Amino acid sequence: MAQSKCGWFISPKWSGTVFPELLWTRTLDPKASKGRTGGASSGVEGRYDRRPMRRTWMEERLHYLCRVRLSGTVIFVVWHSSERDGFVRDEAGRLRAVRTPEALTATAEVENVLQVNSEPVECDFDRIRTWCAAPDVAGVDHAAFLDAWNFLDELAGLHDGADTPYTRLSRGAAECYDKLFWGCNLPAVTPPGERFEPAWQADELIAIRRVLEAGLELFESELRAAGVGA
Repeated sequence: MAQSKCGWFISPKWSGTVFPELLWTRTLDPKASKGRTGGASSGVEGRYDRRPMRRTWMEERLHYLCRVRLSGTVIFVVWHSSERDGFVRDEAGRLRAVRTPEALTATAEVENVLQVNSEPVECDFDRIRTWCAAPDVAGVDHAAFLDAWNFLDELAGLHDGADTPYTRLSRGAAECYDKLFWGCNLPAVTPPGERFEPAWQADELIAIRRVLEAGLELFESELRAAGVGA
C-alpha cells in the first residue's frame, strides 16, 4: 500500500541480486531504509503503489482498512502507515481483528483515526494457501504474493528487528522477494518498453511456500489470540 520511495533507471545490477532478463539500480530517497539483499530499500517495505503522495517527514499516522479472507472467513484489520508501518493492536498488544468493519471502527484503538481508503484493501489468503498446497510456476501471482509477504512481514514485526522462525524464513528468501517485486513491473520502476519476467526455479517456489505458510500460521495464531480464530 505504500508508494515507491525510489526513482529508478537501467544499470548493471540492483541490490546485490543480478537478473539476466533485466538489470537495474536506483536513485535514493534520503529516507529510504536498507533493502532485503543489501543496499537501499526496494520501496516495498510497507506495501507498494497505493500510499498517498502527501506524506511528509513529520506527519499523522494514516490507516487502511483491510478485508482478509482466510479459511472461508472474512476478517477485518487496520494497517497503519507512518515512520514505521504495522497493524492496529489493543492495549495488550493483541491484533485488533473483527468480523465486520462496523465492529472495528467502534473500538477505542481506531477512534478518530485518519482512514485513507474508502474501500477495504482485499487480501485473499485462501488463494495463497491453495497455491502453497501445490506450488507451481503458472500459479505465481507476483502482486498478490508480494502484498501477502509485506502484510505478513509487518504482522511479524520484521522491520522492527523481530527474530522468530517466520522472520528468519522471510529474510532467508530475500532474493525471491526481490524477484516478486520486479515481476510486478510497476510503471514507476519499469523503463518504457522493458518487462521483467522472472524465471522461477523449484527451490525458489519451495522457499516462497515456506515463507507464506509460516506467515499464515502466524496470522492464525494472532486471530486466535484476538478471539476471532477458528
